[in-house]
Amino acid sequence: MNPARSGAREDAPRGVVVPVEGDLDLEGCQRLRTRLAAALATGARYVVLDLDDATSFSQEAADLLRGLRRYLQRSRGDVVVVRPSPSVRSGLRVHDLDDLMTLDDRPPPRSLTLVRARSSDGAGAR
Repeated sequence: MNPARSGAREDAPRGVVVPVEGDLDLEGCQRLRTRLAAALATGARYVVLDLDDATSFSQEAADLLRGLRRYLQRSRGDVVVVRPSPSVRSGLRVHDLDDLMTLDDRPPPRSLTLVRARSSDGAGAR
């Protein structure tokens, strides 16, 4: 695929891992939006959300994931959710996201770029 035609930068990572910690309530979703903005700013089209340390899942989180999926699909990308806890998996199911996106119990691939928050709660890539 020609990166210029697809809108992707040549140096853009193919995918990024975004770890998620704590409650995915209104405040948690604001933190996640910051991390996702940093991830998408790299030009990546595939986002792996590592929910291993997420403790709850809200309507705000469901809306955020639906919007992320729509955005990525427009650029021929996708979102994958890995390692959701039983309570988060239940939340994904309640909001009909378990059939909408790929869920995987395995850890994210090490070959992807990791995006994590800085101590100031901003986002930074590593």
